Amino acid sequence: MMRKILCLLLAAASTVPAFARENSAIKYRTVAAAMADLKAKKDATISVQNGWTVIEDQAGAAIWSFVPVGHPAYPAVIRRAIVVQDGKSGIATESLCQASKSACDKLMDEYEKAGSHASADARTSAIGAHGTPARDIQVQRLGDDAFRLVLTSYTSKTAEAGQRELLSKAQQLCGTKPANFGRYEFNLIESFRVGGSDKGHLELKQTISCGEAAATPTPSQAIMHVAASAEQIRQVEQQARLYFAAKDQRRYQQAYALMAPVQKLAVPFDAWQARVDAFNDKAGAVRERAIRKITWYQDPPQAAPGLYAAVDFVSQFANLEVHCGFVAWQQQPDGSFLLVREEENSLDKVTAKNLKPEEIERVRVQFKCKD
Repeated sequence: MMRKILCLLLAAASTVPAFARENSAIKYRTVAAAMADLKAKKDATISVQNGWTVIEDQAGAAIWSFVPVGHPAYPAVIRRAIVVQDGKSGIATESLCQASKSACDKLMDEYEKAGSHASADARTSAIGAHGTPARDIQVQRLGDDAFRLVLTSYTSKTAEAGQRELLSKAQQLCGTKPANFGRYEFNLIESFRVGGSDKGHLELKQTISCGEAAATPTPSQAIMHVAASAEQIRQVEQQARLYFAAKDQRRYQQAYALMAPVQKLAVPFDAWQARVDAFNDKAGAVRERAIRKITWYQDPPQAAPGLYAAVDFVSQFANLEVHCGFVAWQQQPDGSFLLVREEENSLDKVTAKNLKPEEIERVRVQFKCKD
């Protein structure tokens, strides 16, 4: 199910010729120093997109975009990173620009226009003039003739439209071989800027393979389901119940401690706590939490290798007609299990009053609240 995420865009253009503002998150004095240091990091992912050098600093949870040689604002770099402000998770944008003030100002103005969803004509003009992308496509190689494309689009609002945007890149990667689209997931990001609102953008993660399409796998072939030991089942059930109880009783630090490091990096504590606190206020008192089933996976697609357990659950809250979802746990090197993903769907009783019984039943099926 498509989920909507709140994204706060904090535009902080730095136009100081030799270095960023003193309170900036950019601590380098020069663009060259930033690039050299980031390239030396072991966990950095480097790619070139439309001439721009893009470095993903996983440890710093930031993406650095270096303008290409020949760009009017060269040398310059734009940094985007996750921040938390007033309990909301968002993306802070800052720059270090060593060109003229006018060129630096124009760089950030065009970057903000693309990010704040100006008209299509304005975005196209900015892109054509200086290469500021209205879309961003990152390519990750999964193996021979297999890729994962990550699209950020400011024009598409559906997965199908996003896939059309990816078609030319897929064909480019596959060359003379046919490009086949596989598994995908997407989010529609709602964003707002200080002083004004905008419509958001699409993030689409799409796998592609090159060559003749293979026969459609059966469900048993698509994902490797495995059996688990009695001790592993006990551990996962215990972790799930501890997690639910801590959230329901607003012991947020204890619940957050059950998350894997990668999940904590993606979901900062303050933003996560604010979201769960708001849900608890809306849902009212919890009446029951029931585990429906646990499905075990070994090395599932689009995930780090390892053993995973997906725990499907249904719940009853005072103010909700329907609530269900799943929590996914990954086994750690020491044998313990930590949370790596959570999804939940709900229908409140106020809304349910305006629905027919059969419509509520369809909602349960759509939410996968029943087998």
